[in-house]
Amino acid sequence: MSFPLLRLPDLALEEIIKFCDHQEILFLVQTSQRVRRLISRHTKSHRIKIKVIDQKFSSSVEILCDHQETFRIVRDTYYGDLRWKFQSLMKVRKPLEFIWKREDPMLQGVVDFLMEIFRIEEVSFKIEQSSYCQAVLVLENCVSKNLKIGSVEWLTCSGSDEMARKFLMLSKGATKLNFKKLASLDFKFDHFHLFRMDHLRIDNATWITAEQVVALRNCKRIDLGFVLFHEPFTTKILREYLENPG
Repeated sequence: MSFPLLRLPDLALEEIIKFCDHQEILFLVQTSQRVRRLISRHTKSHRIKIKVIDQKFSSSVEILCDHQETFRIVRDTYYGDLRWKFQSLMKVRKPLEFIWKREDPMLQGVVDFLMEIFRIEEVSFKIEQSSYCQAVLVLENCVSKNLKIGSVEWLTCSGSDEMARKFLMLSKGATKLNFKKLASLDFKFDHFHLFRMDHLRIDNATWITAEQVVALRNCKRIDLGFVLFHEPFTTKILREYLENPG
C-alpha cells in the first residue's frame, strides 16, 4: 500500500506526524516494514504511557496519552487465537485486527513493537493470574531497559518464595505497588529498605515482621492488612520511625 504522505521530505513528514494520534500512527506502521521504519523515525517524540494487563483468558496492553482516548491492544487466549485487536475503549470505531505471527511472547512482543514507534514514559502492570506469567517477564524486561515503572498490581502471588522475592525486587522502583497476599506464611525478604514508592499496599501482610515495617520507612504511604504485633514490637517500630522517619 502506498501513501502520498510518505513521499514527502523528512522535515515535512515530521511536522505532519506530530499531529497524528496514536491510532493513526498504529494504522500506518502496519502497512509495511518500510513504512514502519520511516514513521518510527518521526514518532519518538510521541510520548505515551502503557499498562500491561495479564489475565487468565486474555491479555492486553493499554495506550494512555494526554488528551486522547485510551486505546487497547487485546488478545483473546481462550481459543489460542493469535490475533491482536486494536480497540478503542469508546467502541466508536471498528477495531483493527493485527495478526501477530512472531514467535516471541505475546505481551513482550507488543511492548517491543510499541517501543519501536513511541517514546514510552511509564509502564504499569495489572496481573490477575496467580502463578508466574508473561507480565512478570515483561516487567523484568522493562526494568532492564530502565523504563519508569508506574503502578504494579498483583492480586495473589501463589508461586514459590523465590519468585515472590524476584517480583518484589523488580517492583522496588514502582511508584505504587499493590498485592493481596503471598502463598507463604513465613516469607522472608530483606530488601524493603530499597523501596521508595509513593504507596505500598499489602492486603494480607500476616507474614511481615517489625524489622520489615521499619525498613519500609522510605515509602510515602504504607497500608498493611492483618498485621498484629505485641507491644514491644509496636514500641520498637514507633521509636525507629521517630528517630529516623525516612
